[in-house]
Amino acid sequence: VEDASRGTRAVLRASAGLSRRVPARIVACAQRARDVHVRAGYDAGRMVVVANGYDLARFRPDPAARARLRGELGIGAGLCLGMVGRYHPDKDHANLLAALGLLARDTDFTLLLAGAGTGPENRKLAAEIAAAGLSERCIMAGPRGDILAVMNALDLHILASRTEGFPNVLCEAMACATPCVSTDVGDAALILGPTGALCPPRDPAALAAAIRQVLAQGGDGQEARARIVENFGMAPMLQGFRQVWGAAYGHV
Repeated sequence: VEDASRGTRAVLRASAGLSRRVPARIVACAQRARDVHVRAGYDAGRMVVVANGYDLARFRPDPAARARLRGELGIGAGLCLGMVGRYHPDKDHANLLAALGLLARDTDFTLLLAGAGTGPENRKLAAEIAAAGLSERCIMAGPRGDILAVMNALDLHILASRTEGFPNVLCEAMACATPCVSTDVGDAALILGPTGALCPPRDPAALAAAIRQVLAQGGDGQEARARIVENFGMAPMLQGFRQVWGAAYGHV
């Protein structure tokens, strides 16, 4: 909110006032989003959190997709770390690259970056990758239409963001049985639960340590997928909306 434009802040103030009169309920997809809006003046009594749900028949372990994409990108059978996310200050690619520069001192890996602005045409990002000493290790894949394959191709998904609401990429990766490391932003802790590892944002050394921790633990990612199946499938989300509708209007 503090970083929002003047116009956005004006809309936020107006909406906060209307929140006490117009809607029966206001649904947020993340606990953090709810808390931010309540602090901005929204009616806390009308705000309900319904977490996002995912099509687990689509986002699932897919060895064929993994092999295909790894072959296409020339990754081979080695360790592949990656982050799916647009190139934006909030995603903090600088934090990711600094952490992986530390990791590269004694660990061999390929880094896969996917998302808008992460292709080779982004000279600023390419220069940041070079400054971290990762040019020979990094694949700048840019925007992809096959995120399912990307998540399966990774051995570890890393979210280095400085701010988030409900980071969908964590759920998508975990549903594909890909373990995750994340900065402790938004609802990342709620999503990961006892799986993966969290670290403070904007702290490359802590991020590198969290990556090392998960790599040392090994595992096949089934615990991560089980967490998504139990908590973030389509059924829990639909049930949440049914409950909101019933509480607001007396029927479902």
